[in-house]
Amino acid sequence: MTGMFTELGERVSRTACSQFAAYQRDDPQAVVSVSVSLSLAQIATPRFPQHLIDLRRGFSISLWRLSVEIAESPLLDSSLVLVALVSLRAWGIEIAPDNFDTRHSSLERLERLPIKMVKTGPSVLAGLTERPRQAAVIDAVVG
Repeated sequence: MTGMFTELGERVSRTACSQFAAYQRDDPQAVVSVSVSLSLAQIATPRFPQHLIDLRRGFSISLWRLSVEIAESPLLDSSLVLVALVSLRAWGIEIAPDNFDTRHSSLERLERLPIKMVKTGPSVLAGLTERPRQAAVIDAVVG
């Protein structure tokens, strides 16, 4: 089953890059970047980082225009996943954990990932204005 998901994920990432390249040809100012949502099973395959790098090259996508989103999960701590993420990041591809929330989250865990951005889940932001203590913490962090 994992092989089928990996193949589907590769097809989706290829289609996303192809469509992005087409948008760029039609109107170079219209689309700023493309982000591809990936499964951890897809990222953990040994050939995946090279697959994504080859797609970026093949479709002439600037490094800063390509990012990947990954579902946050305890599997993010897998050595295979971390090696793949470090490899992608070394090539300049942005990595963003998707739906960062309180289920599997910690700032310590985020520190280990080669990321520059985090997409938060709704549970992180829900009710911040109604809960003064949380609002104070966010204000202290964001400044």
